[in-house]
Amino acid sequence: MAWNHERSTNRLREEAKRVAKAGITVKPLTREMNLANLSTTDTRLVTGVHLYADIRNLDALLDDLVLRRDNYKRLYRTLHLTRRELRRILQPIFGGDKIQVQGTKFHGLLFRPYNDPELMARDAIRAGMAMYSALTEAFSSVCPTYPALIPAIGIDYGECLIANIGIRGDRELISIGNAANNAAKILVDGNDAITIGSALYEHLSDDDQARFTAAGNNYRLDCTTIEDLEETVREDGAEWTIQSSINHLSDDKDALPLDDINIEEAREIIDITRLGKNHAKTVPAASIFVDIDGYTSLVESLNGDTDELAKAVQVLHLFRYELQQVTENDHHGITIQHQGDRLQALFHAPDDDDETVMDYAANLCTAYNSSVEAVINQHHDILGKLHVAIGCAFGHALVGMLGVS
Repeated sequence: MAWNHERSTNRLREEAKRVAKAGITVKPLTREMNLANLSTTDTRLVTGVHLYADIRNLDALLDDLVLRRDNYKRLYRTLHLTRRELRRILQPIFGGDKIQVQGTKFHGLLFRPYNDPELMARDAIRAGMAMYSALTEAFSSVCPTYPALIPAIGIDYGECLIANIGIRGDRELISIGNAANNAAKILVDGNDAITIGSALYEHLSDDDQARFTAAGNNYRLDCTTIEDLEETVREDGAEWTIQSSINHLSDDKDALPLDDINIEEAREIIDITRLGKNHAKTVPAASIFVDIDGYTSLVESLNGDTDELAKAVQVLHLFRYELQQVTENDHHGITIQHQGDRLQALFHAPDDDDETVMDYAANLCTAYNSSVEAVINQHHDILGKLHVAIGCAFGHALVGMLGVS
């Protein structure tokens, strides 16, 4: 089956009716609220600090002879262990929340103490230091024969939309706004460093500001220059130690022996819901990212107007819904994840050769653009016309479903 204009028009018309009937609300987060039970129709406008922790040397890890053994079992377990520990640091120690795990990236949010940006900024820097230490010193202590991980931490402060619209009805938070975008982007050149945006820098104490040096429009702390990261993390009362991270990583490693992990070549279309920490697939596939061009700028331009923001969320929902339908129903691909205003999809066909898979993937990319330009823009132009940026590459993929559980 391929993309069809009439089919796309009809299903989007029905979905728009359903969304209008259900209603979408946007409310500022208040002291009494939390994100734990956020419904799929409720969105919060949250002022807080966004943290991204990334493993920057993934290409080297993929080529490492130790981590490549047994179909990448050791690398797969590494990703599981580190994400669990990053969540432990962020949630029980600093009172934050996990937003998403996006490939090698962990995205978290600090929004407490409510209405106290100085304390949030201080805690965010220390959370970043603890995350860095967990990914370096603690991990290398637990897995001394593995290559060292090279982390990068990106952090920024601001107002973002937080919604819970996971692709399969599960609780998966997404975030849209400049603070989250910038925290993710400033990772790129920040190996072994914590890089922060100017909005966060302005809320730091003089002592904390002195730790950072200017890096373009941002500020950077080279973690390798801090003599005692643990002492710095704990100086304001945070109950974390490197040994606690070592203990957690070691316990999790023992609880997931390599013999319990099954990674095999895909011989049929992957059912991603059947994957998990014990089960993954490898497959030649096309990886596709589809991003709404300018959507974050649109959200920012609405200046906190909750009625207009509700319309923006409605647009986002229709975009996500339609592109998932195009991926899975029209072309039998796999929707991997919605990351804010971006879709990640995978296309593979075990019975076809690589050239055929690449041709099908190119058709899928064309279909994404057609749904947006010829249907959403023509019939659901709520806040202006949308345009998409699409990236697609083919190669051998390791496909799993690793959250932090």
